[in-house]
Amino acid sequence: MALSPELFDQDMILHCPICNRAMVRKGYWIKSVKAFTCDGCHNEMRLTYGQKIAIFERHRQADAKR
Repeated sequence: MALSPELFDQDMILHCPICNRAMVRKGYWIKSVKAFTCDGCHNEMRLTYGQKIAIFERHRQADAKR
C-alpha cells in the first residue's frame, strides 16, 4: 500500500514507542517527517516508511469500517 493522498488531510494517531503517548498529526505531516519528538517524554524517534505505511493502513481500515 502507498501513502494514500486522500488521507493527507485526515487526523491520524501515532504512539510514542517509549512512553506510548498518543499524538494526533495530519497525514501529510506523517508522510513528510523523518523523525519526531514525543510530546510526552521528549525523546526523538525516527519514523520509517514501513511505520508510515502501517499508520496509513490502520486509518484506511478504520475509515472502511465507518
